[in-house]
Amino acid sequence: MNDWQNRLILRLGPPLFTSLLSTLYKTCRIEVFGRAYEEKFMRKGQPVLCALWHFSLFYCTYHFRHRQGVAMVSASKDGELMARAMQRLGYTTVRGSRTKGGLTAVKEIINLVKAGHGVGIVADGSQGPARVVQKGVMVIARETGAPIVPVTHATKGAIRFNSWDKTVLSLPFSRLAFFYGEPLFVPPTARGAELEKYRKELEDRLNALVQKAEDYLR
Repeated sequence: MNDWQNRLILRLGPPLFTSLLSTLYKTCRIEVFGRAYEEKFMRKGQPVLCALWHFSLFYCTYHFRHRQGVAMVSASKDGELMARAMQRLGYTTVRGSRTKGGLTAVKEIINLVKAGHGVGIVADGSQGPARVVQKGVMVIARETGAPIVPVTHATKGAIRFNSWDKTVLSLPFSRLAFFYGEPLFVPPTARGAELEKYRKELEDRLNALVQKAEDYLR
């Protein structure tokens, strides 16, 4: 693909994507459960780290669009498309991934959280493995004291893509349910085996929340 084609995709892709996502979302019957887990911190001005799996990125991104939050997005070419789309929805984006700019991005997010910004983090990263929590979110929680609130969605009537994360795209007029889980705090002293214990705890909570959401819509 040549330069002008890349520029055209970067220019037209984000507005087309956000328009499609908005149209699909607005036709769905939306239900939300467990929002109080996040709101109790927001009322006190406490930043929250909302952790989700990559498969639920599209609809969770749209669901949280009014928060004017921060999101970490891959530094890849595909990530550039997503970053521009998220910026159109009101997000501040920080670019980085496990293989490119990850440490710098984590440090930037830590500073933003300490300044009072809430953050959305794809817990299994931009490349997976799927539904396995990567270390970055745990380090951010440890260094900032911010609670991690697991978030997911389930839909009745959807296309599931054959991608590494099995991304879900709801069909028009389907049911779409968002679930928040209990917050998890990572102690400032957590290192090594102790940090791994909290990483696995978040992973288990997120997977259990996905199961709960899917069971609800069966």
